[in-house]
Amino acid sequence: MIGKQFRLRQSVNHEKRLFFVSLLLILVIIGGTFGYSYIEGWNTLDSFYMTLITVTTIGYGEIHSLSAYGRMFTSVVIVTGVGVMGYFLGTFTQYIVEGEIRKTFGLRKMKKDIKNLNNHYIVCGYGKVGRQVCEELRHRGIETIVIESDRTMADHALHDGFYAIHDDAAADDAMNKAKIQNAKGLVGAVGSDADNVFITLTAKELNPNIFVVVRAESPSSQKKLRRAGANRVISPDLIGGKKMALAAIRPNIVEFMDIITPDEKTNFTIEEIIVESGSSIAGLTIKESKVRQTAGVIIIGIKKNGDFIFNPLAEDRIIGGDILIVVGNEKQLDTMYRICS
Repeated sequence: MIGKQFRLRQSVNHEKRLFFVSLLLILVIIGGTFGYSYIEGWNTLDSFYMTLITVTTIGYGEIHSLSAYGRMFTSVVIVTGVGVMGYFLGTFTQYIVEGEIRKTFGLRKMKKDIKNLNNHYIVCGYGKVGRQVCEELRHRGIETIVIESDRTMADHALHDGFYAIHDDAAADDAMNKAKIQNAKGLVGAVGSDADNVFITLTAKELNPNIFVVVRAESPSSQKKLRRAGANRVISPDLIGGKKMALAAIRPNIVEFMDIITPDEKTNFTIEEIIVESGSSIAGLTIKESKVRQTAGVIIIGIKKNGDFIFNPLAEDRIIGGDILIVVGNEKQLDTMYRICS
């Protein structure tokens, strides 16, 4: 990730420098055009043409006779304009050449890095939903590979610092390039339900154990996506509508949900933590575990053998393999991870 961020900063620096020198060249041409018009009284076209052939060193000669002041001004245009033009051409050439070199070597390095990934997530589609998913995964420190069929969107994903593969997400080749055999989860975020069905079928065929979450645009597609093997089917419009309605009638509940939703602006989040068999709290009740005192987290749910216990009692027992749903800040959650391991 550090390497990708470094290459991204390099690209931004080159773009800023090219923008600066281009702006400087434009100012020189505007200044030269205005100068000839003011000193020699030429029309704008002649003044612009004279400035252009001067800074580009074409050397066609003077289009009109120059006065002494005009020759002095031309000398200034030659010194400044030729220097700026040379800097512009050098910067532009460097931007093109180094950009292609960085792109070539960057792609090679990316392919090498992808081969070493394990327990990563694959996000199919880099639209509004896919981009938000990628940012959320990055916020949690999870490596992500984007598969995007649109070249421009794939380049955007690369520019944003993600691994990106320009290919059809439903193709076996694309999934294999993304090392789906080693992936922990896949998110189908393309806009077409039909494409998400094919993506789910391909993913489950290549890795039956992968956890698949897909986007559904229409309610009728949800059953088809589940039959295709999707573990979770999410409708962004439906979720958005429910949250807006809840925000209107129960604003404090929505505010609380926003607080415990992972975000850079808040310290608290909700997390799921697996209790290992050898954990110090395995076999103890919630009261006996004293996680509230030692870690500072709040246990709001326990998943046992596929069944959820919401708002568990102090007498409920924690056993190895249970999944605890807890709320706390980053430091508290780190402590809880250590307790449960």
